[in-house]
Amino acid sequence: MKLKHTLFATLLLALLSISTTVYADAIKGRVLDANTKEPIENASVKVEIKKWQ
Repeated sequence: MKLKHTLFATLLLALLSISTTVYADAIKGRVLDANTKEPIENASVKVEIKKWQ
């Protein structure tokens, strides 16, 4: 019986530790210069997600 409770607790802990932030979507697009409308090569883009309050 003790083994059954230990196994259940271990399984529950493992399931609770899985993060839901694993999911990700691909974002595609181009970065253009505001004046010339030419593409900017090797541009880095940072995306921040803010939670609703």
